[in-house]
Amino acid sequence: MQNIGEKIDTSKLGCRHFNVNVTLSQLKMNVRKFVCWGATAFQADSFDKYKESKWFRFYVTGMNFKGHIYIELNGADLYNVYYCTTRGTIKDISSDIYGDMICDVIDTKIEKRPEYQF
Repeated sequence: MQNIGEKIDTSKLGCRHFNVNVTLSQLKMNVRKFVCWGATAFQADSFDKYKESKWFRFYVTGMNFKGHIYIELNGADLYNVYYCTTRGTIKDISSDIYGDMICDVIDTKIEKRPEYQF
């Protein structure tokens, strides 16, 4: 795992391959949240014949964070999410996230403010 304050090294991301389309469908479980992020510029490291990749990233413009989100699958079959500047400096990390929680975890980091009450 990489550390906050370092430049992200994509060659060290992803100890396992995962299907990016499945992860995107997990992110879009709450379409309203996903749309609010202004997610664009989707990129994966590569696809093999099964459309699997070691990591993918996209750009977001949330209220609390603007930059790249990198997602990888770790050795425990859970996701690690890196919140990086456009120049690749890691600003924050969320680790060991289950697929059904990934949308809410990212939304909390990039959109929610402490004064929000639900």
